[in-house]
Amino acid sequence: TTPPPATTAPPPVTTAPPPVTTTDWVAYVQPQKLFSARFPAKPQESDTKTDSTIGPVTLKMAIFARDSGIAYAAMATVYDLPKGKAFNVQKGLDGARDGLVAKIHAKVTSEKASKLDGYDGRDLAFEGPGPDGKVMQGRARIYCGADPPAAYMAFVVSATGAIEEDATTFLDSLHVGRGVDAK
Repeated sequence: TTPPPATTAPPPVTTAPPPVTTTDWVAYVQPQKLFSARFPAKPQESDTKTDSTIGPVTLKMAIFARDSGIAYAAMATVYDLPKGKAFNVQKGLDGARDGLVAKIHAKVTSEKASKLDGYDGRDLAFEGPGPDGKVMQGRARIYCGADPPAAYMAFVVSATGAIEEDATTFLDSLHVGRGVDAK
């Protein structure tokens, strides 16, 4: 008898995930109108109490995490300073930057001055150890103001490497304090 003819199965069909479209992103306005931003989907809100160099603060946060390991976050805090104590904006920016990278065990790879809605700020990139030996990468924008004394931050972080192109879309959508888009 002759063996049956060999058959070759076609290779499995793989499809790329659909491209991210930013036109259907969710406009989010923090309830006290401290910040607004557009997220890929409805973010989760939280209030987190933490210590800072000027005392305890409450961070008002909104965060959305994709299954792919990429997270989008925006947060703000208004400092309750003792009467007569001035808020140093540059020290506030330094503290927010240093606190972010320390919390996630990262290092700043680039930093430049920025302004948004009348506030001084910083635009930075960072990286650190990610899961499975990969390099975590992120981008952040941080802003501070003295009247009222407040700090605002938005960042995108990828636990497994390259930041998606829509990170810029998210960061560009941020408005803070007086510039919050209440629409």
